[in-house]
Amino acid sequence: MTAVGVRRAAEDAPTDALAAARRWLFGEKWLFAVVVWIPFILILWRAVKFSWELPPYPADSWSYYELSRSFPGDPMHLHVFRAYITAEPYSASFPPLWPLVIAIVDGLTGAGFRSGQLAGVACYVIAAAFLDQAGRRWFAVRGLGPAILLVLFIFTPSLQEMVSSAPIGLTVMLVAALLMLMANPEPLSARQCSWLGVAGGLLMLTRFDTAAFVVLLPLVLVLLGCLRRKDLLRVYVTLALTLSPWIAYSLLRFRTPFASDNSRVAMAVPKTFVLDYWPDGVPTLLSDPGGWFNRVFGLTKQFWQMTLRVLDEAQTPGFLALITGFVVIVSVGLTKWSPAGRHRNLGPLLVDQLRTIVRHRGVQILAAVTVLQYLALGTALSTSGYLQPRYFVVTVLLIDLTLVAIVLAVPHKPPLGATFACLALLWLGYLRFYSMERTVPFIEGYPFTYAIGLPFDDVYALASCVTEEDRVLFARDAGEGYMFGAITDGKGAMEPSNWLRLTDEQRGRFFRDYRITRVFVSPAAIPMTSERMKVARQLATSAGIPPENVKEVCTAGLYTVGPL
Repeated sequence: MTAVGVRRAAEDAPTDALAAARRWLFGEKWLFAVVVWIPFILILWRAVKFSWELPPYPADSWSYYELSRSFPGDPMHLHVFRAYITAEPYSASFPPLWPLVIAIVDGLTGAGFRSGQLAGVACYVIAAAFLDQAGRRWFAVRGLGPAILLVLFIFTPSLQEMVSSAPIGLTVMLVAALLMLMANPEPLSARQCSWLGVAGGLLMLTRFDTAAFVVLLPLVLVLLGCLRRKDLLRVYVTLALTLSPWIAYSLLRFRTPFASDNSRVAMAVPKTFVLDYWPDGVPTLLSDPGGWFNRVFGLTKQFWQMTLRVLDEAQTPGFLALITGFVVIVSVGLTKWSPAGRHRNLGPLLVDQLRTIVRHRGVQILAAVTVLQYLALGTALSTSGYLQPRYFVVTVLLIDLTLVAIVLAVPHKPPLGATFACLALLWLGYLRFYSMERTVPFIEGYPFTYAIGLPFDDVYALASCVTEEDRVLFARDAGEGYMFGAITDGKGAMEPSNWLRLTDEQRGRFFRDYRITRVFVSPAAIPMTSERMKVARQLATSAGIPPENVKEVCTAGLYTVGPL
């Protein structure tokens, strides 16, 4: 090369490097990833910022925080009873992983009862990274994780569960971890099989309604060819090892292998709840199969109706189905207009497109996992009766993922930018709809309502009026009761939800079993003093306590019930 050529090559080198860097940074796939990560992080930040001072915590969230404070000294110790399986003050209502996560976050940040919100944010960010990795392996795209969670956030409970310190975020993260593992080359290696068992075990230690899904998932993966049959044992062994500490705890404390499985509720013939007190037991599947099947059949119909309601509220499955159909039609059109497709009929072209989509491994696995998760959820909710839209967050996520996977598997699809434009229009259209219909603009905290003031002063005043020997019965499921145990370590018990169905003798037995010495009737719920006294006396006299022994003491709403 001549001296001039060398000089020109040296001059061109920085330009070529700059062009390559520009192509790498602003290439369509990377630009899409950057664009979706920014609003994803901003929405998480905005949601927590809006609810930080007055978090909309339900009863479960306070109990989770109370359990988190029991680590590491006396794990799963509860001060306020809410599951009347035993009179020992240990939780059989919840599995341990979410309280443990809150405890870790609290130890690192000192955020107190708000630690669950921070843990939820971390779980969603990690879930987005896991799904992003799965998208890269299955479809060679970047940004799938944050994009699909942005779509999920249109389903209001997905974000509400995060700011209310509920374990749905952890559930989403662990499901995302399972999907990332499944996106590895098939069949899975021995190490990946072990991680599959660990992730499944952690999922069961997060929510009771994931048990059937976790147990059956390895079998489904064998049918799909993702797992060798000889590796099934490895998966189930690691699953059992992951669950073993909780199994040991359950056997020691409650003489049952999995205390938080809701089996007591699921096996009962009448519709029962965890807060029910049944000292003499109830008919079960074993004693009355016909009655049990009638109850479950009715709940199954309600589960299907709830599914339709959730799909309507989530909106995204319907929108994504339209986008999927549009992309497939455009793909067929592009193929027809190409030189190779001009002489082919539309019918065979469409069949070829659908065959290509169905054979894609990402689509096959996501569709199978979605069906399995939905059936497992239906089994859990139809036997327990806990039919709430918030339990469908993972179902909506998996449906959305399957529809997006179909779009990404289409052989001749529009540019990725067109798909992103569809998602952007979806978001803008929804936010406009929300603003018009609900008169709650995004800047004011969509999709949340303002939280009421938390009664910290009332709870601390209540704690100052009781002794170490006292146990307070919180009437009418008063929300102060859950806060009482969580922030003051005061002893208490929630009024059993089946109180009116108990006999006087059973009510008296409850007061004796749980050593009730005081009754609290919330002034926030019943402002009139005379009405509060009436409620307290009704509770006490129904348990055999003379009404003259019921006296208001020390602070509004707290009554002594005297010796039994």
